Amino acid sequence: MKISREKLLKALSIVGRILAKGANLPVLKAVKISGPEQKLYATNLDVYLTLDLPIEDWRKVKVKEGFDTSTLPKKKAELMAYALEHGVPNVTGKMTAQAIQAKIVEHLSGAEVSEETFCLPASDLKKIVASLEVDSIEIVPTTATNLLGSLQVSVGGHFQNLPTLDVRDFPETLHFKPGENVADVAVVNLDAVARAAVGDPTRASLSCVFFDSSQGRVVATDGNRLHYAPAASDASWLLRADLVRFLASLSSGKDLHFTLNEGNTAAKFSFEGGEAIIRVGDGQFPDYVALLETMEPTVWVDILVKDLVRATKQALILTDGDMRGMKMALNSTLEMSVNHPERGQYQRIGIPLQSDGLEQEMVIGINAGFFADVVNVLSGDEKAVLSLGVKDPESGVHFKKGDDEFHGVIMPMRL
Repeated sequence: MKISREKLLKALSIVGRILAKGANLPVLKAVKISGPEQKLYATNLDVYLTLDLPIEDWRKVKVKEGFDTSTLPKKKAELMAYALEHGVPNVTGKMTAQAIQAKIVEHLSGAEVSEETFCLPASDLKKIVASLEVDSIEIVPTTATNLLGSLQVSVGGHFQNLPTLDVRDFPETLHFKPGENVADVAVVNLDAVARAAVGDPTRASLSCVFFDSSQGRVVATDGNRLHYAPAASDASWLLRADLVRFLASLSSGKDLHFTLNEGNTAAKFSFEGGEAIIRVGDGQFPDYVALLETMEPTVWVDILVKDLVRATKQALILTDGDMRGMKMALNSTLEMSVNHPERGQYQRIGIPLQSDGLEQEMVIGINAGFFADVVNVLSGDEKAVLSLGVKDPESGVHFKKGDDEFHGVIMPMRL
């Protein structure tokens, strides 16, 4: 088979983001390239990825002895006429001259036909393809087999006797029967919310973003902070947070649209050039609505995001994994300070408010890294205004951009 180097390399770069390098099963580190289906497949058993991949010369015809192919026409129009005259089925004008000739030979000679599908280690294949300076990559089966008796191939001519995996061992794509439920969310909102999720996928619902159909939101929390933003979903379900940026990269900046299956156990996301079927996350998401009600702010102040960006970056310089605390003092202005016992002190005073301040100063300790995540979400807009809401030093600090946009809550720290 022959594949465009550019398109194959792009497909391998995409699937490389979901394949687990430490997977115990070799097929979970491999891709299946199917000539008949014109597809490339990859899976880690949580995500089943299918990419469109134009493939040529995947159908091989072995002519039986006694049939003289030299007598066949060479030009496409002549081959079309010859096929019609001799009753060769399934010949169309979209086929190449070589494909029409193969159909004729197969029909008239009783030739043996094979259709090529290969299962190859994704990482090695990507390195090989990237190293080759050709427009088209040719993958050809060889007559040799390795010690295990599996098929070997050559790639690009320079790489010979490369081992393949048995195509029959490659996992079938998760059966997906569409249901009536769908979900839609803006890419920027989903990315902002996912930052609050736990990085460890073993933490069940805390490592997911929650599509809350009753509140019209997508939500994530790690127990110390909570982010939410508007989202429309017909059912409540969990999406692994570590997949968000991968899916966003496939959307080309467009809103994400998911279709859930009949049992709401899997979601399908279609994009230009392919689709992903994703297992829905497990676990019960915490009752965050009741928590928010107990921490409803009594005072809100507005601050220009551009006034916070530099101060936040400076405050982070003196924080580390064990010492992430930052003190925020609110009155007529905002003051930010960090006091690290080994690395020194930072203080930024007089950050102006775009609204009336507090009559009495309120001092709250929060995680500087969490605050930086909130600021970074809005940092691309020079005119963006961040609303900061407080109730008392023991309650969470609320951050929002508009009443119906991104909203974050950070629990206080003792400093």
